[in-house]
Amino acid sequence: HGTLGGGVQAPGKSEAFERGARFPLIRPRPCDAQRVYFYIGEPIHTAEFLTAGAGVEEQAAAVKRVRDLSAARIAEGIAMLLEHRRHDPDRFVLRRAGRAEAAEPKSKL
Repeated sequence: HGTLGGGVQAPGKSEAFERGARFPLIRPRPCDAQRVYFYIGEPIHTAEFLTAGAGVEEQAAAVKRVRDLSAARIAEGIAMLLEHRRHDPDRFVLRRAGRAEAAEPKSKL
């Protein structure tokens, strides 16, 4: 029975320490380095979702409304960032540097 959705094997079933096992090597590709995009959305004021003296069912419903609104706002922010990235001419960091160098006039010695 695995953990983390089957991504990690249960103790005793891993082949990581068996003879001949190899550690996976991650090979970074600098030419594929990309910009990182961040977005901080408007705050969600949770006080408006719950009234004083609310019962357990009302509280549970309020928590679900906050959860659903948060999920929707996060999805909107991610979609916005993906769209921005899709149209960003400077998305790939080293390619951007190469274009800047190509645009600069070369001095003649």
